[in-house]
Amino acid sequence: MLKTIYDSFGFCSCHQICARSFILSGNQLPFCARCTGIHLGFVFASVYNLIRGKWKDGGRPDQWALAILILTSQTMVLDGFTSYAGLRDTDNLTRVITGLSMGAAVAILLPWLTKVVDRAEVNGSYSWKEVSLLLGIFYIFGFAIPSFSNSMFMYHLISIASVVGQLLFAFLCFNLLFKLLINNVKNVIVKNPNPVFVASFQFTIMLLIWNLRIFFT
Repeated sequence: MLKTIYDSFGFCSCHQICARSFILSGNQLPFCARCTGIHLGFVFASVYNLIRGKWKDGGRPDQWALAILILTSQTMVLDGFTSYAGLRDTDNLTRVITGLSMGAAVAILLPWLTKVVDRAEVNGSYSWKEVSLLLGIFYIFGFAIPSFSNSMFMYHLISIASVVGQLLFAFLCFNLLFKLLINNVKNVIVKNPNPVFVASFQFTIMLLIWNLRIFFT
């Protein structure tokens, strides 16, 4: 039952190819290794943002922190491009690690970008040491995932965290997009679009993708 629910969410945004996914306790994770990394990196960094008050203060990365985020996140682009182009082979461990980099980078930058769109004062900051420590912890977890191959508990934990990461990622990105559009079109500062509208739009898009995939499969 739970696996069906996990897989339904994964079906909305991921190819779910078995060879590119981790198998834990005989169950394929709902997202491929790269998507799993993106969603885990995003949800882990978002929790950190919440605990450390980054959403309230803005959390602007310093120049070295920003350089680290750009370089590490682009490893996912490089890994994906070179492997799809047939220039080199990749594996699930590389996919999940580079995905963690991308997901964490987006989550770390979102509070700052939101403040920029709101034209609000940015009080907080992200130091390069803070970013490096976070990424290091995320990478340790990523490297440990294959060792959970016989753990049903970790299957459920990673699946739930990935689904939460997927939903949170989409909601916050759509929220920022609508805020940007409203602010530019109406020339007023809208702190937060109606969350019910954003969530409804998000699930409508997911349902549309889900049905299109079923239709063309």
